[in-house]
Amino acid sequence: MEHFEQATRLDPSYPDAWAGLSETWALLPIWEQDYSKAPEQLENARLTAEKALSLNPRSGRTHAALAYMHALRLEWRESFENFELALSYEPQNAYIWHWSAFTLMSVGKTSLAEEAYQKALELDPLSRIINANYAELAIFTGQYDVALDRLDQALALAPDFSFVWQLKGLNHVSRKEYDQARAAYQKYFELVDINGFEVKAVDFVETSAQSPNPDQAPDWFSDPELIDPYHAIYLLVCAGQYEGALDLIEQQSACTIPHSGVFYLKCVLFQEKMGHIPRYQDLVTRLT
Repeated sequence: MEHFEQATRLDPSYPDAWAGLSETWALLPIWEQDYSKAPEQLENARLTAEKALSLNPRSGRTHAALAYMHALRLEWRESFENFELALSYEPQNAYIWHWSAFTLMSVGKTSLAEEAYQKALELDPLSRIINANYAELAIFTGQYDVALDRLDQALALAPDFSFVWQLKGLNHVSRKEYDQARAAYQKYFELVDINGFEVKAVDFVETSAQSPNPDQAPDWFSDPELIDPYHAIYLLVCAGQYEGALDLIEQQSACTIPHSGVFYLKCVLFQEKMGHIPRYQDLVTRLT
């Protein structure tokens, strides 16, 4: 952020500096996990994107930043319109393909998402975030063995990339490998220097899976400052806490970053576990 802002001060007519600033604002809400700032951050993403496009209307990366911003707000039509423009202007930009794949995955278009991830990796095979999100697609589609292989590939590129360890924990829970899940989350916490609640969440999932009448999920599952809401919802489903998961989806889909409640909504696990629940089907229809 500081470097892009300095670039815009040094040359206010440089469109790529404004485009980079827009990308940064769009990404901040998710990566900081401070959703209270999201309205201001996304508005800044929009304003800096408008500035970039006023200098270069054919900036693919700027249209991609706008597309990602719209996806976070569940404005799917505007998102895909901007991705179409972005790819028409910069078809060799790996990160436009990457962000479009992430958004396609969010609405359950997994075949198109896989094609986009493959294209992104052809263009930038050493990108740790593209490899990680491609592994996440395997989790989304219930290919947990494939996901584990891809996560290990990502760790071979970047063993200290905390997000991969977080995904690895989630994947191990999907496979009911609770000790491995706790170890992966513990590594994640060491790398980001926080005391998160994912390990406690794994304990709850394991206990619930072994009990015919599991206790209701603790309140901290719905606190985004304690546990990533994307993963909290997924872990609740793994624990068989379907009403709690649906409550949290409703809560997050009404927050400043509604995408945090919707991302895994059409994944294989959710469809298998909750496909028979009318409330789940209503959420799928309404939000995706």
